[in-house]
Amino acid sequence: MSFKIVIMDRIHLKVLVLFIFTGFLRVKIVRANTEVSRKVVHLSSHVILKCDISEKKRSKLWWFDGELLYFNYINTHPIEGVSLSENYSLVIQEVMFQHEGLFTCTCEGTPNVAYNLSVAVIPEVTLSFDNDTFIRMMRHSPEIIVIDPREPIEITCLAIGSRPPASLTWVVNDEDVSLDSPNVLDVMYTPNKERPNITDSTSTLHLLPSGDEVNVSCQFRGMEFISSNVTILVPCGIFDQHFQADVLLSEGNWFNNTTEEWTLWISVSSSVCFFVLMATFVCGLFCGR
Repeated sequence: MSFKIVIMDRIHLKVLVLFIFTGFLRVKIVRANTEVSRKVVHLSSHVILKCDISEKKRSKLWWFDGELLYFNYINTHPIEGVSLSENYSLVIQEVMFQHEGLFTCTCEGTPNVAYNLSVAVIPEVTLSFDNDTFIRMMRHSPEIIVIDPREPIEITCLAIGSRPPASLTWVVNDEDVSLDSPNVLDVMYTPNKERPNITDSTSTLHLLPSGDEVNVSCQFRGMEFISSNVTILVPCGIFDQHFQADVLLSEGNWFNNTTEEWTLWISVSSSVCFFVLMATFVCGLFCGR
């Protein structure tokens, strides 16, 4: 009985020493002037956080936002999807929002490396147009529209599902449009209705195109470069060519039917005119005699 009590006392003593030791390390981590690496990763990606520590070192620890994760290879604070490799690197199998925070690896009380992990979501960028500001979308190319040059147009750019909120940049003929420009309207950020922690961004461009052709692009310049583009053609030579071609494409059946009717009408008219002329010629001969 006394032997069991001695064993239990030793276990309690070790646990107590561990908590005192980790508490001391926590204070030391907060005070240490360690360079923190900012690491931005995609949602659901696979991440490895390296910690180069010699196997001869006795105490190695991983921390997450001040909570001890691993004491050597003992998991003291399990987090879903987080594990430890043989070389003491921290492995996150599938990154989730709950993994955002400060990961710190220490060696014998001294911080070795620290990572400030942020989770990013790349948006889908699309353009939409006010129906009153353009004539029609070209059938042969969805990226080309034709407009009435007398009226300004409004183009709306929507970045669906981003984290952090997407900052959108308008580019007109290879030149950035300042966000402070009076032509950039209604910049809004709203929570995504279907996914938590995700934001939708909206920006509207007010534009009066000049020249024959204007290239407009709405760009997301985040972890990845995403762009949605449109080429605006205005009525000046190019308009006639493309618009007439589009009319023929969109109304081809009507054109074919009309052509057949006109061919028949011309044929009948020609026959009638021929007989009328012949009758007039014969009458002229008889009257002359």
